[in-house]
Amino acid sequence: MPSISLRARERSPTNVHEARKVVEKVLKERDPELTYDQREAVRYLKKFGSLEPEDLEEAKEELRSILGELTTNERTVEILVNKILEVQPRSEEEIKVLLESAGKRLLRRADEDVVRAILEVSERIAEEE
Repeated sequence: MPSISLRARERSPTNVHEARKVVEKVLKERDPELTYDQREAVRYLKKFGSLEPEDLEEAKEELRSILGELTTNERTVEILVNKILEVQPRSEEEIKVLLESAGKRLLRRADEDVVRAILEVSERIAEEE
């Protein structure tokens, strides 16, 4: 099985909201001919990546603060922040599934207050879109 290239491993995690901004910038600068798959990807990003930069940064900071209480691993925190921003969980159970995806130890550390705080941020993001 081929390993992930060093360049790919050094990239930082992102979410659909940030990806939408990058794609919009590239489309303005280049005006490329898009394939069907590319047009569908752009359509998806426009539909689901609608948070404004200010709201996005505020939500990211809040989530980093909350998740920083569970782990000191910055990469894990960034990955979880981006998963939450993309999935926008609507229940405590969905949040627990996301936390478990980062490891059972992390899920065990998350008490009900942490889960509720994440849910409040997620619900607020959904309202802003």
